[in-house]
Amino acid sequence: MIASLILGAALLTGLGWGVLWWRAQATVVDAQLETHKMMLPAQIRHARRVYVRGLVRTHPGLRRLDVLVKTLGALGGLGLVVSLAETLRNSGAMTLARFARTLAFGDTSKLTGPLALIAGGLVLVALGLAVVETEQLAALRAEQDAAHADSVTDLYWTPPIARRQETLAKYGMQGALAVFTAVLALSLMFGWLPLVGTESGAVAPRTMRQPAASSATSNSQSTASTSSSTTSSSTASSGATSASSASSTDTQAASGDFVYPIDALNAAALAPVSALVGLTQADQAALFFMTYWTLNGLTQDQIAAMVTDKTVHYQYHVVATDLLVFSQTVRIKGQDTNSALFYAWTSGEQSAFYNMANHTEPLTSLSQEYGIATVNGQHQPQNPAIRDSTRNMRQLVTAFATTVAYQQVQAGLKQGDAIPY
Repeated sequence: MIASLILGAALLTGLGWGVLWWRAQATVVDAQLETHKMMLPAQIRHARRVYVRGLVRTHPGLRRLDVLVKTLGALGGLGLVVSLAETLRNSGAMTLARFARTLAFGDTSKLTGPLALIAGGLVLVALGLAVVETEQLAALRAEQDAAHADSVTDLYWTPPIARRQETLAKYGMQGALAVFTAVLALSLMFGWLPLVGTESGAVAPRTMRQPAASSATSNSQSTASTSSSTTSSSTASSGATSASSASSTDTQAASGDFVYPIDALNAAALAPVSALVGLTQADQAALFFMTYWTLNGLTQDQIAAMVTDKTVHYQYHVVATDLLVFSQTVRIKGQDTNSALFYAWTSGEQSAFYNMANHTEPLTSLSQEYGIATVNGQHQPQNPAIRDSTRNMRQLVTAFATTVAYQQVQAGLKQGDAIPY
C-alpha cells in the first residue's frame, strides 16, 4: 500500500514539474511573439528546439552524453516493462499472458526480480547522466545568450529567469522519475504492489490462476506508459522533427559552434555582378522570401518546409518592377484567410523589406496605404525598413541561390494577382 502511494505521489509530482516547465516555455514563446509578429507559436517552438539540438550535436561531450542517456534509458525502460508484464502474468493477469511469453520466452519468474533491479539501475544511471547533461546544456545556453545580450530580440535568446525555471523544472521531473523508478523496481523485486499479486502482496505461483483485480489493469497501463517514457523527454518530439534537426547542420560552423542563420547570411560574400544578369522576378521573390524568414531566425530547411506545407500557401504579388508584396493564405475552419506579410523594394543592386503587419484587407493602392512616394520617377518608401533587411542582392545570391532549399522555395512560392501601385 505504501509503495503504491509513493508511486502515485511521484507521478503527480513529476506531472506538476512538467506543467511548470511547459509554462516557462510558453512564457518565452509569448515574449518572442511580441518581437516576431510574423511567426506562429509552433514555428517559434520548432526553431528553438532545433537550436537546442544543434547545440548538443555541435559539442562532442554533450552529444556523447545525450546518446548514452537515451541508450541506457531505453534499455532500462524496456527491462521494466518486461518485468512488469511477467509479474502480471505470474499473478494471473491473462490479458498480458501472450505478451509476456513472447518477450520472456517461457518461464522467467525467477528472473523477474533481478531483471527489475538491473533495469531500474540502468534508468537511474541514465537519469543521473541526464542531470549532468541538463546542467551542462543550461551553462552552454547561458553562455550563448550572454554572447547575444545586445540582441535580446533574437529568436533563440531566453530570459535568464525563464531559463532557470526551465532547468529547475527539468531537475524536478528527473528527480520524481528517479523516485518512481526506484520504488517500482524494488516493488517488482519484493512484491510490494498488492494490485499485481496476492492479497498479502506476494507474487502468486504460476499454477494459482487467481482472477486479477479490476484495478490491476489500469495500474499496469499507467505504470507501463510511465516506464517507457524513461527514454528521455526529447525522444517524443525528435521523431516528428528529425528531418529538420538533421538538416540544420548547414548552419554550423567548421569550428563546431552553432551559427545563427542571420550570422551565416551576414558572412556571405558578394557574388559577381554577372550573377544578377537574367535574374527573373520569380528568382528575386525566392531570394527575398528566404532572406525575410532568415531574419526571423529560421534555417534554410525550415523555410523550404514552409512552402511545401499544404495548410499554408505563400505568394508574391507584382506591384512594379521594383516592388513585390508577399502574402500567406491560411485555411481556418474551411475558410481561406489571406494576409500580407511584407513588401520588398529594390533600387539597383540594393533591396529592403517593409513590414505590412499581417494586413488582411484587400489592397487598393500600396503607395497610399503604406506611404510610398514617387521621386523623379523612382519609388521611395517613406516608412523605416525592417531591421537588417537592407542588403545587396549579390549577397543574397551567394547565400541562397545554389542551395536545395532555394530550389524548393522557387517551386513552392507562387505568383498571385497583381496589386495596384
